[in-house]
Amino acid sequence: MNKYKIWVLSALCILLGFYIGRCSFKPQYEYVYVTPTQEVDITSPKLIRAIIKAESRGNPKAVSSKGCIGLMGINYKVWKKELKQIGIFNKEQLFHPDTNIKAGKYILARHHKWSGGDIVKTLIGYSGRAKWYSERVLYYYMSEE
Repeated sequence: MNKYKIWVLSALCILLGFYIGRCSFKPQYEYVYVTPTQEVDITSPKLIRAIIKAESRGNPKAVSSKGCIGLMGINYKVWKKELKQIGIFNKEQLFHPDTNIKAGKYILARHHKWSGGDIVKTLIGYSGRAKWYSERVLYYYMSEE
């Protein structure tokens, strides 16, 4: 190889290194801190929209790799028994937006009660224990106009 090719390859490697380094350190979400004075109403349409955005991006026919269904990502296998108490008897009903939101609100309220009212713990519970989930939902919640 001549000196010109080596110089060009070296320059490309350096530039690629800067690009990769710059991209890899960008956080996906800004950190969101919710203090006790910033209470989040779990029944607020704004929070429900944030959960829908995180779960399905607004697609009522969404099905996750773990089998979570609809707008709010309801895991029918886990909640089958409890959902019967609110009139949801099969997973196909969860593809209807109103029914799915009703189920999601019910599940969210259960987790809110179990977590003692802590919104971060509520969202972690709702997601099936994914710690990053509360950060994503609260980011969507806080960034909504």
